[in-house]
Amino acid sequence: MPLTFEQFVPGAGWKLVYCAPGTAFNHSSCACTDLLPHPALSSTCRAELYLPFKGDVKDESGNNNFVQNEGVKVINGAGYFDGSSVLRVPRFANADYGDYVLIRLRYKQEAGGGGRQALVANGDCLKPSSLYMVAGAQRMYFGSLTTTGGHAAVNVSSTFQYQ
Repeated sequence: MPLTFEQFVPGAGWKLVYCAPGTAFNHSSCACTDLLPHPALSSTCRAELYLPFKGDVKDESGNNNFVQNEGVKVINGAGYFDGSSVLRVPRFANADYGDYVLIRLRYKQEAGGGGRQALVANGDCLKPSSLYMVAGAQRMYFGSLTTTGGHAAVNVSSTFQYQ
């Protein structure tokens, strides 16, 4: 079973894309839908995707994940999203993440940033997200799709007092 496929990206040409962990490319459905057996758990934790924003927006995890950049600029070692910019990593769209998922990120909202801003979402191609992290003015919202098809969500205060 192929674990990669090629996708045409306007302006960038044909790009090699890896299937999400635990899946393989299915030629009939033209998507990564075939489930693979879960690999044995490793004792070391290694990032599947690492975006340090060092001069460019590219994966530096060693996994060579294709990152589609639409308007994200690198400024002083940080990714700057202007409200309409987005990064897409097709490998993780609509993927089953198994029993555990760890997402670590740092972000800073501009004062008066308005409404909620999506930080992480795995929906794409008109499919709703099964996993999301959204920043609000004073709260962080975390949500996921349950195994029964419902949604579970939690929100946490994001107001901090710096001393």
